[in-house]
Amino acid sequence: MITPFFLALTIIAPADSIVKRGAPVPTRAAISGVEVRAAPDRFGADTIVIEGLIEKVCQEMGCWLQLAGAPGTSGI
Repeated sequence: MITPFFLALTIIAPADSIVKRGAPVPTRAAISGVEVRAAPDRFGADTIVIEGLIEKVCQEMGCWLQLAGAPGTSGI
């Protein structure tokens, strides 16, 4: 998951060296990636927080990632 990585980063990196981009993550309950993949139209244009396992990431620029519900399963 992303959260432990960022937690570790905040512990080892001085506060003035952390770059924040975009809007803050909403404080809503997380929805599993499996649930979103099963019925994406249910969420419409709402801003949601998706939870899952990062299976793959862009190695050059970090511009995309594949999020799965469990290891080796299809993701989004």
